[in-house]
Amino acid sequence: MSRKKGVIPSQTIESVPVLPIRDQVLFPHVVTTLHVARDVSRLSIERARKGNGRVFAVTQRDSASTDAGASNLFEVGTYCDVLHVTPLPDGSSRVVLEGIQRARLGEFVENEKGVSATVSLIAEDASESEELAAHRRLISDAFTVLAGKHALVPPESLEAVIHAETYEIFADAVLHYLPLLTKRKQELLEINTIERRLEATLREVLREQHLVTLEASLKAEVEDEIGKVQRDFFLRQQLKAIQEALDPTGGAQSEAERLETMILAKSMPPKVEQMALQELRRFSLAGDSNAESQVIRGYLETLCSLPWAADSHQPVDLDEAQKRLDSNHFGVDAVKERILEFLAVRRLRGGEPGAALLFVGPPGVGKTSMARSIAQVLDRQCASIALGGIVDEAEIRGHRRTYVGARPGRIVQAVKNAASLTPVIVLDEIDKLSRGTNGDPTSALLELLDPEQNSQFVDHYLEVPVDLSGAIFVATANVLETIPAALLDRMEVVEFTSYTESERKHILREHIFPSALTENGLGGIDVEIDDESIRLLACEYTREAGVRGLMRETSKLARRIARRIATDGLKAFSVTADVLQKILGDVPESISQ
Repeated sequence: MSRKKGVIPSQTIESVPVLPIRDQVLFPHVVTTLHVARDVSRLSIERARKGNGRVFAVTQRDSASTDAGASNLFEVGTYCDVLHVTPLPDGSSRVVLEGIQRARLGEFVENEKGVSATVSLIAEDASESEELAAHRRLISDAFTVLAGKHALVPPESLEAVIHAETYEIFADAVLHYLPLLTKRKQELLEINTIERRLEATLREVLREQHLVTLEASLKAEVEDEIGKVQRDFFLRQQLKAIQEALDPTGGAQSEAERLETMILAKSMPPKVEQMALQELRRFSLAGDSNAESQVIRGYLETLCSLPWAADSHQPVDLDEAQKRLDSNHFGVDAVKERILEFLAVRRLRGGEPGAALLFVGPPGVGKTSMARSIAQVLDRQCASIALGGIVDEAEIRGHRRTYVGARPGRIVQAVKNAASLTPVIVLDEIDKLSRGTNGDPTSALLELLDPEQNSQFVDHYLEVPVDLSGAIFVATANVLETIPAALLDRMEVVEFTSYTESERKHILREHIFPSALTENGLGGIDVEIDDESIRLLACEYTREAGVRGLMRETSKLARRIARRIATDGLKAFSVTADVLQKILGDVPESISQ
């Protein structure tokens, strides 16, 4: 979006390659990626690259049809620059286009060389008025809120959209990102005056905002209804348990039948089901008066609460994975590239287990949040295990049932909480494990992180193998020196470095400061902060590798702003360097790292 203001004159251009597209509308001033597979489309791209590098992209009326003739094309499309073409193994191509200007389809020519046409460029109006400025401000406010709730546009692109140079560029960028039907987008593309286009854009943004609010309301109603049904079921089960407890003759038998139904419904592996049924027979013989029956019941209920069937997962889309990582984390490009390599290898190996990842770096640089992003990219549950200070192997592998208060270890608990055999398990602070008098927890982790052994991981409490070969393990650490060499050998090290000043300033402006305002009740207040205050807060008041201290100082700033606004009844607040110094005090001369 770098075109300058001014009236673009209309003109007629002959013999322009025509690129017919389906289920999509290209807008001027917007960069779009297309997948080109049809012969007619590939010929047009080839002609454009041999010529002046431009094509006329126009949407088909019937997207299901293979007909690319003039009768199946809309009259108005976009005159585009072909920025980049990437051939794909299946013979198709990924094409990056940048819209230049609206154009109207004229004389159409179709032959063995492909399809071309005479197109007439539609002049853009560069008028200015207070009404246009008012429309733009309303659209910017509503679209910013909408983009934040539904991730319509990446955070790094939202700033460019809101601060577009002209009204034309601004309107086209917003319409490009709105989730509208193809037919409606085509109608908006054909509006040839900026006044009408901004009015239509405002209507569409407000309509989408209303739909989002309505969806949230409907979702809340459905969740309330489901919660009522679950509550009624729970009360009925409690009533049934009370009735069974009051019946000394049939209670134990009824409980045994309940446990048997649960066991058979879980589709456990044969060895596990055999162990469960064997314990169930012991429970039936023990009777309610025997203390051992409570231990057996707890054991069987634990077995039935675990997910014994492996989940099925679709192959990861690496392009989508990169988009999600970029939207969740600014900077750390080398780390994101290493994660994409890791995902690509798993995809090519058909999801077979490999070495675990070890994220190493100073506190606050995003190690744990990056691990959660991997779970989001893979559409898996994420379970986190805090290893700091653990000195007992039983904390990892579980206690044997002969001990009073025995329970499964943290690994099995994580699988239970995730309700999946294939979650992303985050082993936090693995460098802070210690060895005590009750065994070495490192030895349990050695088995867990070994792809050759973790398919038969045995928890001491369960005493049956649990297949964890499909899980993905991501460990975090501040240093490598305290990690045993044998354990370190099981993992691939990914180093996180300190954020640069420019990255800290960007993260503060785009993520930390807006989040601090929302958390402190300032989401609806116009609070602005200038560039010098951003620099001081990010580079002077806090000096650290990560952003935790920066988050604390920003939250402190937001709380004090909230107090002033609540006390004085202000409608807006502006943070400058002088205001920042009055609120937070003088810049510290030295800060501990």
